[in-house]
Amino acid sequence: MVPRPEKQVRIVCADGVPVTADHGWPEHRVLLEVVGVDHLTNEDLMHTDLHRRNQIELAGYRLLVYSGRMLAARPDQFVLDVSRMLRAAGWDGTL
Repeated sequence: MVPRPEKQVRIVCADGVPVTADHGWPEHRVLLEVVGVDHLTNEDLMHTDLHRRNQIELAGYRLLVYSGRMLAARPDQFVLDVSRMLRAAGWDGTL
């Protein structure tokens, strides 16, 4: 189990651009994005997403990115990944 994330977490990227992540644990500086197929097949959108991801991480946040298909196929892996990311960010495991 992992703590419930906040929805629509607003942060400011390293380049000064404010963005909203789908979900996150701001107290641990961990964010979660769920992308659709268009983010993977549209080249312009893909480059925008990569730039955004870099700027989020340069601002000191950890970012996990999943597709809806990944979440549906392996929810157990999702929970494990989030748990590992939160623990690496200092979460002590309490809910």
